[in-house]
Amino acid sequence: MAVVREVAELVRDLPDPVPEEFTREFQSGTIHAPVPEPFFDGLVAESRKAPARVWRAVIDRLLAFDDTNELADIKAPTLVVGGDRDAIFSPAEQRAAAARIPHARMTLYQDTGHSPNWERPDRLAADTLTFIRET
Repeated sequence: MAVVREVAELVRDLPDPVPEEFTREFQSGTIHAPVPEPFFDGLVAESRKAPARVWRAVIDRLLAFDDTNELADIKAPTLVVGGDRDAIFSPAEQRAAAARIPHARMTLYQDTGHSPNWERPDRLAADTLTFIRET
């Protein structure tokens, strides 16, 4: 969560409208594998729609929220997917979260950042379909 604390400092004085440079740098910091440029530009454009106060509120609540103890209450079959190059949650943190969920299956994608759904959409779709079929 050290990265989230760093982001909290960055958004503290974030102006409105949120600068494109900030959102571009923020979003690029969450990915490791390249994504198509039009897709990335769309992420940046959508991110800029949120006013600075929303960025601050999200980060503040993320830092204040801890559902670690509730993970053991999950009863549904659970597939936890993460990236080994996630800049926000380390592989160890991802594995620890998955281990708290009874019978969860953990899949850690190599050379992937925080957003496997952006970076490896075909693989994620295939893995999700396999998981659904098996459960």
